[in-house]
Amino acid sequence: MTNLQKRNKIIVIIVSVLVILGLSVFLYIHHMGTAYSDRFLPSTYVNDVNVGKLSVADAEKKIYHPHLAPF
Repeated sequence: MTNLQKRNKIIVIIVSVLVILGLSVFLYIHHMGTAYSDRFLPSTYVNDVNVGKLSVADAEKKIYHPHLAPF
C-alpha cells in the first residue's frame, strides 16, 4: 500500500467518524426538542422545587400546592 493510499484511507475514516458524530448530535438535539416540547427538561428547578419532566400545569400544581399529589 502506498503512502497516498494510506493517507486516503485515513481521510475516509476521519470523515466517516465526523459524519457519524454530526448525525448523532443532530438526532439527539432533535429528540430532546420533540420529547420535551411540552415539558420541562430533567433537573429543572423553580423556587427550589424540582419540576423536571413535568408539564406546565403539573409544575404549577407542584409549586403552588406541593401537599396535594406527589409527582
